[in-house]
Amino acid sequence: MNDFSAIAVRRLMKRKVINNFDNNRLQVKFSQDVFSVNKNIDYDQFNKTLSELESNAILIIQQSNFYYKQSIESDCNGRIETKERPRGVFFTYLIDAITHETIWAGRFDSSGTTWDGKYSLYNNICRKLHKQLIKEHLIPKPILNRQ
Repeated sequence: MNDFSAIAVRRLMKRKVINNFDNNRLQVKFSQDVFSVNKNIDYDQFNKTLSELESNAILIIQQSNFYYKQSIESDCNGRIETKERPRGVFFTYLIDAITHETIWAGRFDSSGTTWDGKYSLYNNICRKLHKQLIKEHLIPKPILNRQ
């Protein structure tokens, strides 16, 4: 919660988590909206705050690696071009908010742009994570409103 080195990534991830998770059956709260950034949080205060929020689980997404994968391509005229594509490795944990035991853990490889868009590395990981948690029956599918 207090890692300043990841503040830019955190903003992107927050938007992508909201886009993929926050729906009519699942409400998402973010640590930076509840706890002060760069302030030590007492364990008892942490538990009290979780209890007040009536949280069922804590989702942790940790970007453990970021790198560029290079590919060399040539066109029909023989021009060779080197392209770099951002990639990342993410570890994710779903933790019971009451017992603090790990319910589920996963590792995801992601690729895409580093920009804030539909094809971003961060949107890719959030889509994969959301689908996996639904598949494992850990979160409910959103109810589609048809009109």
